[in-house]
Amino acid sequence: MFKSPFYLNDYVVDLRGNTNCLGAILTGSYGRCDFDVLSDIDIVVIVKKTTKNIPHGKYYKDNKLFDVRIITLKQFLDEWSCEMFFAFWDERIIYDRQKNLKQIIAIKKEYWKKEIVGKIINKFVALSVILEFSDDWRGLKTTTHLSKFLLRKDYFSAQQLLSYCFDSILDLVYLLNIEPYPDSKNKIRLLKGLSWVPWKNNEELQSLALFCKFNRNAVIKREKNFSKIKKELIKYTDGQFNLPVNLYQHYLENRI
Repeated sequence: MFKSPFYLNDYVVDLRGNTNCLGAILTGSYGRCDFDVLSDIDIVVIVKKTTKNIPHGKYYKDNKLFDVRIITLKQFLDEWSCEMFFAFWDERIIYDRQKNLKQIIAIKKEYWKKEIVGKIINKFVALSVILEFSDDWRGLKTTTHLSKFLLRKDYFSAQQLLSYCFDSILDLVYLLNIEPYPDSKNKIRLLKGLSWVPWKNNEELQSLALFCKFNRNAVIKREKNFSKIKKELIKYTDGQFNLPVNLYQHYLENRI
């Protein structure tokens, strides 16, 4: 188990004295060890049953800003959301009464990895209704919402759709690196820790995110930047993953 930093010693002592508390996990930037002086200390406290006896939310302790979330053991064992996978992917256990939290997290991670292909397929299907897959790569050729917005001359909606596309591509890049994608505030900041990205430099990345005009030429120019990145995503995916021949058909057969 991770040895608690000195500034958490008193906090852990208090938790040990609470018989309802089963454990505590350091998450966020302190869990990943990429914190700075502005970072909160994010902690998830696991309890037997719901309680109000443990301080939660944001508060200062010893001149440090804590952000504490309390969940029950049942919630911890139940199906995890994307947010929970990201939170616990790089964690530091600071208290574990029953010495089983590490094992539970490891089992959850293995389950997530087994589902990775399905997650990648869903992201590509989502991209196919925004960006054109004219070569019908893995059955993804269809009429796009972006083309409809261009025909309607609704360039405001077109740019907003491409911004959504940018966010989806970031998610896909994390998945292709076998990592859960972060919450919105961390998606750009944590890219530097990935082993592979589809852009050559920050300028290419910025060309996806930034735009200043709402006209046809601006939309088409930005779309071309996305199409270039899409080709890199396809090339990498084909080299690293064994995907079904027809992703859209697979999506239809497996969606809930």
